[in-house]
Amino acid sequence: MWSYPHLVQYYKVVRGQRVLAFHEEIDDQGFYVGRTEYRQAGTTALEYLVALTVYWREEYGSLYGISAKDRVVARAWSLSGREKRLIAEVVVQGRPAQEQPAQEQPASE
Repeated sequence: MWSYPHLVQYYKVVRGQRVLAFHEEIDDQGFYVGRTEYRQAGTTALEYLVALTVYWREEYGSLYGISAKDRVVARAWSLSGREKRLIAEVVVQGRPAQEQPAQEQPASE
């Protein structure tokens, strides 16, 4: 049976510094299997990590103090073999906060 162990780390960027928010070990070959154009360009791991990070931020980020507007850095490490090896690092920019509607001002009396 094949095994593709990886360590994925998610960092929230606070005032230009990375703060580790969460890490997980996963057994996933998605870093190597992807659309043909990504494999040919050698960017499969990057594209996969971006998708994984956006999903994680939207589904679980709030549990770790991360909102959709926060910038997140993610790193993926291969744990196959004797040493861990960095295979991808991405920065996912936060979405701008939606403009709030103007607050109604009370009428002057």
